[in-house]
Amino acid sequence: MVIKIVRPVELAAPTSQHVDAIRHALGVMKQDGVEPDILVVLLANSGIVKTEWIEESITQLLKDEALSASVPVLLEMDNHPYRSKRLREDGCLDTWFDFRGKNISTNRQDLPMNFVLCHNFWTLNLKNSLYSSTEGQQPWTFMGSNIKPIVVEESFDVHDEDDIRRTEKWLLEEGIKY
Repeated sequence: MVIKIVRPVELAAPTSQHVDAIRHALGVMKQDGVEPDILVVLLANSGIVKTEWIEESITQLLKDEALSASVPVLLEMDNHPYRSKRLREDGCLDTWFDFRGKNISTNRQDLPMNFVLCHNFWTLNLKNSLYSSTEGQQPWTFMGSNIKPIVVEESFDVHDEDDIRRTEKWLLEEGIKY
C-alpha cells in the first residue's frame, strides 16, 4: 500500500523538528488504517542509502525486541567530542567536558570509539521509541535509548549542486540504479 503524505508548511520550516514530521506522518497513516510496529524514516536530503542497510536495520529490530531503533552511523575519530572545543563567553576555546583529574590522550586511536549518526534513514521500533513513556537519548529522543548501529563507510547530506554530483558519483560507484 502506498500512502502519499504531504508535509504541512509548518513542518517544513528550518526550525521544524524531525519528531513532529514523523508524528504527522504516523497520524496520516493511522487515518488510512496503517499502524506499523516498525517505521523506516527516509530523510529526503540524502541519496546515500542501500537496500541491505535498511534490511539489516529491520532484521536487528525483529531479532531483538528490546531495541528502540537501528540507524546507520559513521565511525568518526578525527572529530571526536573529546577533541572538539566550544567557544566561551570571553571568546576563547574550552572543552565540552570537565576533564579535571583525567588524562585524555591527544592520539585519536587511544580514545573510545565515536559514532556519528547518518542522516539518510532511521528505523524505529515504535513501541520502544516514539511511543515509549521513557525519554530517549538526546537530541533524537524519539529514537529511544537502545539504538543499534549499522556502521557504514560513507554518508553525506545534499545541500548544494556539488552534493548532488557527489551523490550521483556514489550511486554509480555502488552500482545503484536511480
